[in-house]
Amino acid sequence: MNDITIRPLLEEEIDLLEQMNKHWPYGRPLDLHRQRFAMQQAGEGVYFFAWHGHIPVGHVFLRWQSAERGEEASQLERCAHVSDLFVVPEFWSRGIGTYLMDTLEALAVQHRYLQVGLSVAVENSRALSMYARRGYMDAGLGERPVRWTYIDAHGEEQVRDEVLIYLLKQLPPG
Repeated sequence: MNDITIRPLLEEEIDLLEQMNKHWPYGRPLDLHRQRFAMQQAGEGVYFFAWHGHIPVGHVFLRWQSAERGEEASQLERCAHVSDLFVVPEFWSRGIGTYLMDTLEALAVQHRYLQVGLSVAVENSRALSMYARRGYMDAGLGERPVRWTYIDAHGEEQVRDEVLIYLLKQLPPG
């Protein structure tokens, strides 16, 4: 991992990221990085990027408040929430996702969070396997269908349907 650097997003990097969106599968909304940077500036979370030199190769957003709501979510005590872990496919299986998760989990422990939670598609066996190896378990909140849109490589808006489950990891005391 000597050639990979992970750090929070800087404002001057947003323009580059918006240009790169069109080259990544499941293109992000054009203002996603600006929205998350604004949330980071407001203290709502940290938007980490993995860089290979000057090229972004992955990202993850760590929110200080869980996205889960309702009575079932009452078990989410001092729980930070992981959103949108992504690694550019050409960089898969190089430990970047693990490095991003190590970084955010360490920060959550420093901030005295007791748990980290995340939603993942039940069909995403690659991600489910990585999370299981890291100690994430089904939080028992049930399955939740979602529909989202993205811009494909041809600039066309596409719709994707997925079924998500919420996973939870207990963190060591900070």
